[in-house]
Amino acid sequence: MLYQPFYGRLILNAANYETRSLAAEAMGEVAYFSRSDHQEKEGAFVRDGQLICRDRSGETAIMTAGDIMLPGQHNLENYLAAITAVRPYVTVPDMVAVARSFGGVAHRLELVRELDGVRYFNSSIDTSPTRSKAALRALADRGEHAILIMGGKDKNCDYTGLGEAMLAVSRKIIFCGANAGMIDDVLRREAGYAGARYSELQIVHCQDYSEAVQTARKMAEPGEVVVLTPAGTSYDRFRHFEERGDLFRQLVNQL
Repeated sequence: MLYQPFYGRLILNAANYETRSLAAEAMGEVAYFSRSDHQEKEGAFVRDGQLICRDRSGETAIMTAGDIMLPGQHNLENYLAAITAVRPYVTVPDMVAVARSFGGVAHRLELVRELDGVRYFNSSIDTSPTRSKAALRALADRGEHAILIMGGKDKNCDYTGLGEAMLAVSRKIIFCGANAGMIDDVLRREAGYAGARYSELQIVHCQDYSEAVQTARKMAEPGEVVVLTPAGTSYDRFRHFEERGDLFRQLVNQL
């Protein structure tokens, strides 16, 4: 009997030229995903806020973008890619159940809990301004209003744009970390560009994370989110970002 190799399926981002060009080299099936209708026969896309999967049998509405608990366009694309990969094997109700309940990987915009209408997110992995800007963009994409807990050890980073990113989601900032002054400086410089007056912001400097979390709870109103996004490493107070995030999670769960 001749051995027949199984090459599987290759899932590509239809909106990215580099990945789409790989289709010509594929030895198995090819399917696509994108945030708009890619017009391909196989794959997932978004239309009018609905995540839709198209295959040989037609189109199936899987879920709405609002069903996905994790914020950010990158997570929307992650779900589109996953739907494309597992559609033949996983039921639609199971996909929706995961989207509505999965709070994320630890320390990466991880949903810790909801208390009194306020959601608490741990993004301790944001060890640089660039990482924090990405997390803040994800929150802005969802129209979130946040209380930010920020600060850590600087590693000679460029903070340009961080103030604007912060003000896209927040007017309430809590500092707790060695580079708090650097973040405060860029916030002051960029407040005008973001259409905000620095003097009208609620800014609090805290001595430790226990004080920061308690302050955040007092500042937060129902419908808002509290987010730990340090924009610095953990080495001013902790051994690593996991230890920092674990403490934040513990303090939030003790509220």
